[in-house]
Amino acid sequence: MSTLTTITGWVGANPVLAEGRNGSNYTTIRVATTDRYRNADQEWVDGPTQWFAVRLFGEFAQNAAASIRRSDPVVVTGRFALETWETDEKYGSSLVLYATAIGHDLARGRTAFTRVVRGQSVDRSTDAGTQETEQDSLEAEAARFEERSTTEDDDADKVAETPQIAVSA
Repeated sequence: MSTLTTITGWVGANPVLAEGRNGSNYTTIRVATTDRYRNADQEWVDGPTQWFAVRLFGEFAQNAAASIRRSDPVVVTGRFALETWETDEKYGSSLVLYATAIGHDLARGRTAFTRVVRGQSVDRSTDAGTQETEQDSLEAEAARFEERSTTEDDDADKVAETPQIAVSA
């Protein structure tokens, strides 16, 4: 059994979607994190920067590759694993964080969420037609949310009109 670990940091390079030997998609994202602390003079000091390799698979990898860019602040949760590798002349090992969740760090900015239908490929190209389609999709999602919120507000009004019974012990 391994322990879940959460790191916060900054993405070092745009993720690149790749295909594994078994045909499934994966991506590796490099995340840098630098601790800050106050020294004896109460001045803020940067500690050493640590780099982590974060690995994602399948649709999770596709979504991350379409959503995350270099210099984005992120929060990543996952389990560390030691990967071994070998080439013709060298062999070694690397500590990798297998992500179970990743997202933008909302303490450092804003983001927008786009729901993806399972099995549908994600394309974030800069084509104007694609942007209009994404905008239409966002507007449709907002309209559904607004409709759902209005219905919930009506239900809340009904609850507020219901007589309350006081119980004393």
